[in-house]
Amino acid sequence: MPPVADRLGAIPNLDRELAGIEQTLNAASDQRSISATTARFILEFVKEAKADPKAFDAKPSSLNGAPPAMPDMNAPAGPPSKKHADYIATRGATMNFDAEVRRLSIIAADVKAGRDPMAGVKGDLLLAYRSDLDGLLMPYRIFVPSTYDSSRKSPLVILLHGANCDEFTLLGSGEVQKEAQRHGYIVAAVNGRGPLAATERITARRKTSSMSWR
Repeated sequence: MPPVADRLGAIPNLDRELAGIEQTLNAASDQRSISATTARFILEFVKEAKADPKAFDAKPSSLNGAPPAMPDMNAPAGPPSKKHADYIATRGATMNFDAEVRRLSIIAADVKAGRDPMAGVKGDLLLAYRSDLDGLLMPYRIFVPSTYDSSRKSPLVILLHGANCDEFTLLGSGEVQKEAQRHGYIVAAVNGRGPLAATERITARRKTSSMSWR
């Protein structure tokens, strides 16, 4: 995958586009719905990636090819990072920046107009919620099968990634989505506050934030 700087550089008038989208979101009365928080997350993610693209590229492994060292469990637990770059897998950001910026523009316009573009949407989606712990916008990926009917209960499968992974890892091949479509399951892949956050003692103190799908 090309470096993040190259992928962002290929988007025409990106700065002007992001500024216009931010202005649109700021003018919206809705700042709490999944549509609003998803738009805010994409905007923050792209802006941070543009400011420091190397932080979003693949992380180099150690000289012997081993994965990065695990955190020191005896070290004092600090506050969660506010940088989105700290919560992506070590392979780097896999976001399709061009497609997500175009989707962001549509979502922002709908949110300002008082519409909820995420209501009833099906397929494979990147969404985000605002953490009850510290207000950070956290992404998750959800697959809603085309057969989903909101009038009936549907099975929900939660995918929890391991070390050096993120919400994209377990859905990357598309095989999970195929099986979910076949069986009528909803699948949600969450981000565990970074590729190694599950090993950090601070994780035990975090509250579980709710995610909903209408």
